[in-house]
Amino acid sequence: HPLSAITGALSLIGLVYLKKIYRKIPWPLVIVACSCFVFWKFDITNEALIVGEIPSSFPALRFPQNSQGQWLDTIVTLIPASIMITLIGFVETISISKAISFKTRQPMNLDQELIGQGIGSIAGAFAQAYPVGSSFTRSALNLASGARTGMSNIFAVITVVLVLLFLTPALYFLPKATLSAL
Repeated sequence: HPLSAITGALSLIGLVYLKKIYRKIPWPLVIVACSCFVFWKFDITNEALIVGEIPSSFPALRFPQNSQGQWLDTIVTLIPASIMITLIGFVETISISKAISFKTRQPMNLDQELIGQGIGSIAGAFAQAYPVGSSFTRSALNLASGARTGMSNIFAVITVVLVLLFLTPALYFLPKATLSAL
């Protein structure tokens, strides 16, 4: 789609080259704001191009179940898929950990990573969340910004909660192509 291609290309070019001009400006945030503004100004509401409405509340906490309420059958059915998701997530974690460990010269602790992902995925199941996994983007961003402790993740969670509660209407016009570029 031409508009998506142009939006994605401009976002990607902006992300790559603007940080070389002036590093102290949060260019990803500027690019998101500008692309939202342009799509809002030109009233581009095609659901295939924009994120659309984002729920501005937290999910209800409940015990995982399928539509018939048979949680044991659901667990048995999902065991093969959950094993694959776990293995893929762990391979991703190993890749990220090795790359960051190499750059920072810090030892890896994959046991802690696996325990953390497991606890996060189990807790997330009660809020109908996706399985927890490592994030190349967040890890690279933390490394590039000089984050040294897990407190950076606490600040990220606080930011996400504030955006979820107060700024979701502003993200209605966020182009999917800009999100993909990020």
